[in-house]
Amino acid sequence: MVGTSSTTGYFADDFNSTELKMLRVKQRMDGRSTLYNNFFEIPTLDEITALASNMSVEYGRTVGMYIELKKPEYFHDEGFEMEDMFISKMTSLGYDTNPSSDDPSLIDISQSNVVPFLIQCFNTTSLQYIRDSISSTLPLVQVQILKFFFLNFTFLFPIYFLIRTTTK
Repeated sequence: MVGTSSTTGYFADDFNSTELKMLRVKQRMDGRSTLYNNFFEIPTLDEITALASNMSVEYGRTVGMYIELKKPEYFHDEGFEMEDMFISKMTSLGYDTNPSSDDPSLIDISQSNVVPFLIQCFNTTSLQYIRDSISSTLPLVQVQILKFFFLNFTFLFPIYFLIRTTTK
């Protein structure tokens, strides 16, 4: 069960990190290009932050990250506290998860090996936890889906809300 849907297949928590590194990315959506199927491995957060940092240095400009926490309610049910794990990982990579700057998205990369990032999630509770319990001032993005019907068609539009956070 994922949420209220009965779902079969494999999930990230069915694999250990060594097994995940053996997998390759494959397009799962019909109508999209399969040109790169089985070409790329699944990167770790360490590898993604290193890539962003290296690209920032190589190109002399800030390259940030837009990180989405996927299905935190599922992982909570499986015994994983995704938000705590994420904040712990970012802290171990050198990120100040409670910056005092008025604009935490602006980080001087010449003084640091870290790059700015935003956290996106559909789950309001996860974003509130990050904002309140950890007293984070990191930029958070709440995603909602606008759904409407017209002439027997259903249209879904994602709406993104940037939540400017402040410490308590």
